[in-house]
Amino acid sequence: MSENVSNKKTSSFFLDIFPMALSWSVIFVFGVINIVGIISGKIEGNIWLALFKLMPTLFSPVIIMMIAHAKRVSFFFASLNSLLYGINYLIEGLYFSFFTAACISMPVQMYSFISWTKNAKKKGNGEVTMKAFSPKRYPIILGVIGVAWVVCYFVIGDLIPGQNYKLLDTLSFVFSMAATFLMTARHVEAQYINVASNSIGTTMWVLIAINDMSRFNYVVNTVYNLYVALRGSVIWTRRYHISQELDGKDSKNSCAKPAKVE
Repeated sequence: MSENVSNKKTSSFFLDIFPMALSWSVIFVFGVINIVGIISGKIEGNIWLALFKLMPTLFSPVIIMMIAHAKRVSFFFASLNSLLYGINYLIEGLYFSFFTAACISMPVQMYSFISWTKNAKKKGNGEVTMKAFSPKRYPIILGVIGVAWVVCYFVIGDLIPGQNYKLLDTLSFVFSMAATFLMTARHVEAQYINVASNSIGTTMWVLIAINDMSRFNYVVNTVYNLYVALRGSVIWTRRYHISQELDGKDSKNSCAKPAKVE
């Protein structure tokens, strides 16, 4: 028994704590380098603005790992952090990302916190019930995402002047929105779509950082987000199968004939 507990702690350290600490440390170091460069005059910029841009990237590693482990309170903190990200995206001229973070993700994350809390109370054991779509519905989901991207890229995108990285920004937008709404409904597919969203986001921020290394902390953040999305896919799928097994047992117990009272 003690050996199993020890193995779980070791696994948790290498799969969760170590990557989170590494990501946080790299983001912090590059943030400090950027701030020191501004103070010394080697880098142009405002120190207070640099500190503000650093804040959400420092909070994110902890929050998204909590989401990967299906912790309800993580959505509350994610909602607040989405507002910080939204303001930063607006500063960068990433208008679709701004709209995603501040106008959609923020309220939806708060709704997710409320919805997950209600579901956990309904179950009575503090755990939420995970759900999954039938594979037959996957083409429909991808089709909806595809239509949404066409509208964002060819219709809405042309109406926004000064839009940077429109292709990647709009793709990241539609995948991120799909993942956000599916998380609210506790669907495991949310994490699969989240993998695609973070892959696109990583590519976009790498291109941005090539021209401005002060944005490298966002690259580190998106790479870590991609890893956690992959980790979350495994955890949420496992939680779904556990939920199915428990529901199956409850169904059998409810269908069992009551004992005869003498």
